[in-house]
Amino acid sequence: MVKNMTETVRISFEETLGADTPPFVVVYDLRVLTGALLSQVMRFGLITSSDKKSVSGKLKGSRKAFTELIQSYGVGIKVVPVQHSGSFLPE
Repeated sequence: MVKNMTETVRISFEETLGADTPPFVVVYDLRVLTGALLSQVMRFGLITSSDKKSVSGKLKGSRKAFTELIQSYGVGIKVVPVQHSGSFLPE
């Protein structure tokens, strides 16, 4: 079931050197993602942070496919700069 895009998740894409290297991605606000959507997001190779508020990792797959998946569940996306507070890094 697709929701109206009333919820928005914040995502950071930290580009890496070289076109063949996948970007490092951080998805904040996990409370916005339903269980099914979170499961699909995790298939892109991301790992849950120790505080359970974000997932991060090197993206497996294309940025386009990743964002389209999230939007297909009716969740909006806001791209934000990477927050280097350390709280999003997996242990």
